[in-house]
Amino acid sequence: MSIVNFYIKALVGGLLIALFIPYFYITGNRHKASRSLLSSLILKVFGVKPKITGTADPKTGIFLINHQSVLDIVAMEAITKDANLCWIAKR
Repeated sequence: MSIVNFYIKALVGGLLIALFIPYFYITGNRHKASRSLLSSLILKVFGVKPKITGTADPKTGIFLINHQSVLDIVAMEAITKDANLCWIAKR
């Protein structure tokens, strides 16, 4: 990948993420389908293909993750098509 291509992807991906975070706050727990679509688009721009191992128990009420970046949240939104996720963060 050329350096120009890298910077274009970084710019587009960064802009999408900059729009994505406020969208979470504005829509709350509504519009899961559009959040999932936007998340999938962000992952495609960055060339990320999440590796899913196993399946979640349908009775699962909570996912506890120790995420390392904003992309972890984006990936969870993209791969959990049926679950309407709610994010809680500490200060």
